[in-house]
Amino acid sequence: MISLLRQFAANSSRVNIPGNQCSGTCSDTGLPGSAVTNGTISNLLQIAFGIIGAVAVLYIVIAALQLITSGGNPESAKKARETIIYAVIGLIVAVSAEAIVTFFLNNL
Repeated sequence: MISLLRQFAANSSRVNIPGNQCSGTCSDTGLPGSAVTNGTISNLLQIAFGIIGAVAVLYIVIAALQLITSGGNPESAKKARETIIYAVIGLIVAVSAEAIVTFFLNNL
């Protein structure tokens, strides 16, 4: 049984399926190739994470202004502090996600 599987695996790249016309670049399986590369995916994700990071920084600035202008109101100051904390967490998540995605795209 195992020898049959090995033989099938060895010959599977040579299988020609009738009607399977592959224009352009074909993979070993006979399926059409993709024009999307790791560079394209990396660029799109860097733009997305950059936008997320910019929004997080904008939230930090707005919350800091709210904290400054709270005028001693404890509820307003508390809300501004929580917004800053959540925005910093979001910024950390965005930077970490970009680092992880970049690492995997460069090493795969």
